[in-house]
Amino acid sequence: HDLKAILANSTVAQLGFLICFYGTNSATGVEHDYFHILNHVFYKGSLFMIAGIVDHAVGTRDIRKLGGLYKQMPLTAIACLIAALSMAGVPLTMGFISKELFLAEIWALATEQGGYYWLLPIGVSVFGISMMAFSIRLFKNTFWGKIKTKVLHKPNIAFQLSPAILALFIIPIGLFPDFFSHPLAALKVNGLQSESISHLSIWHGINPALLFSLSFIILGTALYLFMQNSAWRFARVPKILRFDDGYFFLFEKLMHLAKRTTQVLRGNNPFDYLPIIVITCLSILAYFLSLAYNGNQSLNIAKLEKPELLPFVVFLIILFGTFRVITNRTWVRKLIALSVTGFMITFYFVLYQAPDLALTQILIEVATLVLILLFLTRLPKSHDLTNQKRKLGPVRHTGTVLIAIASGIFVFITMLLVTTRPFPFPIGTYFIENTVELAQGNNAVNTILVDFRGYDTMGEITVLVIAMLGILGLLMRKKRTLEEEFQGEYGPPGRGVTKLRRKK
Repeated sequence: HDLKAILANSTVAQLGFLICFYGTNSATGVEHDYFHILNHVFYKGSLFMIAGIVDHAVGTRDIRKLGGLYKQMPLTAIACLIAALSMAGVPLTMGFISKELFLAEIWALATEQGGYYWLLPIGVSVFGISMMAFSIRLFKNTFWGKIKTKVLHKPNIAFQLSPAILALFIIPIGLFPDFFSHPLAALKVNGLQSESISHLSIWHGINPALLFSLSFIILGTALYLFMQNSAWRFARVPKILRFDDGYFFLFEKLMHLAKRTTQVLRGNNPFDYLPIIVITCLSILAYFLSLAYNGNQSLNIAKLEKPELLPFVVFLIILFGTFRVITNRTWVRKLIALSVTGFMITFYFVLYQAPDLALTQILIEVATLVLILLFLTRLPKSHDLTNQKRKLGPVRHTGTVLIAIASGIFVFITMLLVTTRPFPFPIGTYFIENTVELAQGNNAVNTILVDFRGYDTMGEITVLVIAMLGILGLLMRKKRTLEEEFQGEYGPPGRGVTKLRRKK
């Protein structure tokens, strides 16, 4: 019953009409498809603007509440009449010639091929009769009869002129199509249209296409009268064909399935699904490591040299920081302890004469520490309280400890295997040998970072820039608001601030 919905569904029907037209022609090319498209442009563009004018003037697009608008908007009513007649394919309009061309095509195809090709004339008959019925309804129920709704904003002539201009082209092209054949032929596309396109004509004699058109007009008018007398209660899509309802039904079931799947897989609880991921990764990697290691090669653990004092002290500090990460309950203390571990690993790079890695690691550690600290300042205070109160059960606690120990043992064994079986052709030798010749530099570290691995260095710089931008964004608001500070402690955010202020 909505004007725009009626026009939108008629557009779908016209697109099907056009696709059917393309499908009925041979590989040698089609004729006059641009005439069908041009006809649709003129009448449908005009009708959509008319629907907007009616909505603006009356305040509704419900066709059941419209009527008698011809007296208030005569120019719009005439434009609607011409466009509706062309949409219905009434003689003396572009739509009539467009429909005649297509009906001649499908009739010739059905008589030549036979069989299921007779479904084409039947389908087009349903289309033509329905188009005639709702074209009459579109004009008559909107502009004819008694006035049902008061015009709130009477549109001026300039406002009504746009759809009238489009409708104006429908009549002359419908009356003198042969005159427009030559300029329309300029729209021909090589490879799509036929080499020779027949001239357009208003009269093709009494033929099946004409009889089809006349039957559409008569039966379409009868269908309109029947539907109008029954208040259009039959104008609804059968439930079996309401694919939109089926879509929303399936969409709702899909959302329910996704919710249930998330609950089963514990996707909304990282403390449940992270152990599953870690165990799976460890199992897969352990399997491939067992295939790579033949079992006959020793790990050379006994040949490890006696540790020096300074690296051993650094190792103890790293061990202490790791222990504090486990034992601390607040996020800030955990983060500080974790950063101590990271900075001590940076010191290892210094001990083993890798200043470039040390500098990069320091930058990453500093940027990460500041970024996460600023992020934590935005969290409610109740977040820390919740974290402190959370206690794992004995089974979960034991499982977590075992997973952590297994991860550490796995990494330790992997490092031993890697050092036992080094790659026979290390890439570092290639860099050192070619740093002067290819990179024109004497410092191999610089040439590796800038020349040989320039994209990798650019990626590291990009990461630092992104971290810097994140820090700047968080620095825009350094402190938590009262609502953010005590969210969750005094009820909902709005009432919580009020209670806190009263308390203070």
